[in-house]
Amino acid sequence: KNVWIEEEYLRGRVISIPVWYGEPVDFYTKKLETSPFSHHYIIYCLRALAKTVAKDTSGAIDDYSFAMSYQPVDFAFGLKADLHRAKGEYEKAISNYTVGMEFCELPFKKIKVSPLDKDQTGMLRDRGICYFQVGEYDKAMVDFNESIDINPMDGKTHYYRGLVYIKKGDKIKGCAELNKA
Repeated sequence: KNVWIEEEYLRGRVISIPVWYGEPVDFYTKKLETSPFSHHYIIYCLRALAKTVAKDTSGAIDDYSFAMSYQPVDFAFGLKADLHRAKGEYEKAISNYTVGMEFCELPFKKIKVSPLDKDQTGMLRDRGICYFQVGEYDKAMVDFNESIDINPMDGKTHYYRGLVYIKKGDKIKGCAELNKA
């Protein structure tokens, strides 16, 4: 199952290293012992995905943290943030989404990709959902507006933007947004 992937998409990012799919956690643990150090960050990410499937959310978060200590990659920040959000740890999720989006914009990155390719819209939307969950409706609205500017067809963003309008007392705009969802 060792396959060389030239273009693999994990949360919108392109990678070019060997990737092993569908293996249990212990497989990735053994791969860490035998693989070149330069591949450790992706193996930690893959093990984190395996831990997520195995419902070991805390272990998956730890593996994403280790992966980012080897090689900071924006998709790992996003995936780690997704796990925090799923656990209801919204402040931690907001922090990871923010760092992931900032990392997308670093000037040393020479790859020219659209905002959709780097999953900016997904992280904006998901951070907005976290802001919504903690009652920071103005910040949520900023993220939802920016996400919709990039991807106006994202129904989930329209849904949450509608909820923000309703929470802020504008039921007409809220219902219009919910209809777009």
